Amino acid sequence: MPEAPTILVLCENAKQFIGEKIIAVNGSVDNKIKKRLTENNIVNVMTYGKQLLIILPDCAISVHLMLFGSFTINSEKKGKLTIGLTFDSGNINFYASVVKLIEKPLDEVFDWTTEVMNEKFDTEKAFEKLRQIGSTYIIEALIDQDIFTGIGNKIRNEVLYRVQVHPLNKIQDIPDKKLKEIITESIKYSFEMLEWKRDGVMDDMLVVYKAKECVRDKVPVIHQKLGSRTIHFCDKCQELY
Repeated sequence: MPEAPTILVLCENAKQFIGEKIIAVNGSVDNKIKKRLTENNIVNVMTYGKQLLIILPDCAISVHLMLFGSFTINSEKKGKLTIGLTFDSGNINFYASVVKLIEKPLDEVFDWTTEVMNEKFDTEKAFEKLRQIGSTYIIEALIDQDIFTGIGNKIRNEVLYRVQVHPLNKIQDIPDKKLKEIITESIKYSFEMLEWKRDGVMDDMLVVYKAKECVRDKVPVIHQKLGSRTIHFCDKCQELY
């Protein structure tokens, strides 16, 4: 599932269509959405965590790539087309995605204070929310989109490895100072990943995610199933309180 940095890069690329009219809408998306978008102009393109927001004068759509979604700009590919927008200058296509129509003001729909890569992200609010779910594993809390909007599996594993916290720590057992460090590092790492994504080197920069060996201790990295996802960690250098 693409995380916030990937969606921000998609947003940067999609901004080329701001000001253009949508001359055709294709794909399996609902006909109501097709009708609202056709012959309408793109006013802005934004993100909210893992969602791309395409803004029109009287509405917006959110596009979520989910686990297996993808996109193309000014090209096409094989696969189930969820929605394709055609302009005079080109096109943007989304595959295996979820598209929703938004008819309310965005500030009424989205809580920007939970979006990790937004300047409005509230670190104190995140800290308090974490303390309220003390029996939750920290690795699970880091992908709670009501606390850390935009963080996914890669970021959470890499952050906990950086700060040397075992993913199976319950939040209630983590000292305040270390918990605040996790929040700060989550923001920092997300922006670093954005730069790596822009430079096309993101996968090369991952240290623990799907790695064979801990770079600190030279012991095998553990890959353990937790829920529907696999977590990645070093049992030696990541402290279990």
